[in-house]
Amino acid sequence: QAFTPSVVSCAVATVTCTVVNAFAELFHDPMQSLDESPDCSLACDIVVLDLDYDGCCDVLGPDGMAGLIETFPEAQDKLAQYQDHAYATLQSVVAKAERAVVMLGSNRQDYGTEAVNALRNKNGYATFNMRHIQARLADALGSDVVLFKALRADGDHAPGTEWERIERGEYTQPAEDIFQNLRNPDRPHDWEPLYTEAPRTDLKEDLLAWQINKLQEHFGSDKTIHVYFCDDRADIIEALAGVEPKPNVKITLVHMCYWHYVAEGTCDLQDTIRFQT
Repeated sequence: QAFTPSVVSCAVATVTCTVVNAFAELFHDPMQSLDESPDCSLACDIVVLDLDYDGCCDVLGPDGMAGLIETFPEAQDKLAQYQDHAYATLQSVVAKAERAVVMLGSNRQDYGTEAVNALRNKNGYATFNMRHIQARLADALGSDVVLFKALRADGDHAPGTEWERIERGEYTQPAEDIFQNLRNPDRPHDWEPLYTEAPRTDLKEDLLAWQINKLQEHFGSDKTIHVYFCDDRADIIEALAGVEPKPNVKITLVHMCYWHYVAEGTCDLQDTIRFQT
C-alpha cells in the first residue's frame, strides 16, 4: 500500500481490529461499554465526536453501508445492528452537552486521501457521509449538531476551507492518478498533486493535538470541551493515550470497530464499541 497508511482494506482491518480482551491489556484500567462508562453521564459545555471513517464510522453513512453490503451481502443484518448500536451510543454521549459537535478524525485530511480511500474501499467520501451522521444525530436529539469541518489541509485558512472545496467539486484530479503517482519515486518528473496536501500522519497524535487547538480557537479556550476520539485501530488508541490534554479539554478514547462482529462473528455487538477509562 504505497499511497498512505490510512488506506484500510478489509485485510488490514482484520489485523488492526483487535479482539476486546487483547485490546484491554493495552491499558491499566479495563475498557468499558457505554452502560458502564461514567463519562457518558457528565454534562459538558461542548462534546465532540471525533470520528475515524474507514473501518469505524463509514457504515454510519449511506455510501459506506452500501459499499459494505455489496461486498458482504450476507452481513446486511449485522451491519444494520452495528449501525443502530453506534448511533445509540453516540447519541448517549452527547445527550447532556450544551453543544454537540462532530468532526472527522480520519487520516482523510485532504482531497487526495479522501478520493483514493473512497476508490479503494468503496465507501464514499467521508465529507459527504459526515453530513448524514450530523443530520441523523440532530434528528434523534431534537437539537442542532455542529459539523466542524476543519481539515489539516486548511493550513492557515479558515476551518472548513478545504472541506468545502471538496464538496463543491473544485478538485478533479482522478483518484487512480493520485494513487499511482503521489508516493511513487519513479513518477513523471512533471507530475504534481492538483490539490492542497495535508501533513502526513499515521498514529494521529499530531492530528489530535492540532484538532484540539482548532476547537479551542473556534469555540473559546474558556469552554469545557470533551473530545471522544473514535478509531478502529488499536495501535492508534494506544498512541493517543499519551497525548496530554490542554486545560478545559478532556479526551476519552473509544475503540470502535465492527469487523469482528460483522465479518467474523467472533465478538458480541456490545464489544464493538469500548471506552478507555
